[in-house]
Amino acid sequence: MVRAVTSEDFDAHVLERSHERPVLVDFWAPWCGPCRAMAPLLEKLAAERGDTLDVVKLDTDENPDVATRYGIRGIPNLKIFRDGAVVGEQVGAVGYAELRAFVDRHAPSPADELVARGRSELAGGRRDAARGLFEQAVAIDPGHGAARLELARMAVADGDLAAYEAHLAAVAPAADEAEKIRNLRVFLELRETCERGGGLAATRQVVAEGPDEPDPWLAHGACLVAAGEYEAALEALLEAVVRTRPPHDSPAHRAMLAVFTELGHHHPAVDEYKRKLQIYL
Repeated sequence: MVRAVTSEDFDAHVLERSHERPVLVDFWAPWCGPCRAMAPLLEKLAAERGDTLDVVKLDTDENPDVATRYGIRGIPNLKIFRDGAVVGEQVGAVGYAELRAFVDRHAPSPADELVARGRSELAGGRRDAARGLFEQAVAIDPGHGAARLELARMAVADGDLAAYEAHLAAVAPAADEAEKIRNLRVFLELRETCERGGGLAATRQVVAEGPDEPDPWLAHGACLVAAGEYEAALEALLEAVVRTRPPHDSPAHRAMLAVFTELGHHHPAVDEYKRKLQIYL
């Protein structure tokens, strides 16, 4: 999947080819341990993105003129070429998630671009337009994780279990988005909990009285999750955890973990509520 290029065919397989599609070049050498560690990741990337991206490697020891031309001082050095020019660079070994993120930033596939447009539409409140773009993305790439994740979120919001399961099944289990899609099953359960509680307005009225039982807080937290008010939901769910014995692995605890996964570990609320949660576990 990964083509080896030399000084003689670099221009043809990289510069000229990059006018047709992005080309990722791995500048490496056989003695370089981190380079060897990157090799299987690049093979995996080439297998996954072969329809939209070329991946090639160039031995800097055997082809020093090309290495000098592109200022290679440390390896592994990854460069992405588009339209005959370098548009992105990564120096040093990285994990597969970082490698994919690097490629996605500088060489998005047509499906990636549709998802980006869809997310912009979604942020602007144009849900139907966003759905159409996500569906176009999976028409191009049926296993596209990001598009399937967004469609799975919509299915959960609509209470459509069959659509949710179809999106989950379409994504490879090892894909980065697979865990988040699996996690959304908890959100379907929370939606049902909210409905049993009478909806957001009803549960808000109940918890305003400060009940000592966990169930009203759980129902209110579930409704807040369904409304996308995640920080308020975490506060309500924590109130349910505090009132549950034992709190560990309770419905409220599992719901909080699901919200943490959905928000991602960089979200400030995740750190805050993980600390609070730990006090009671």
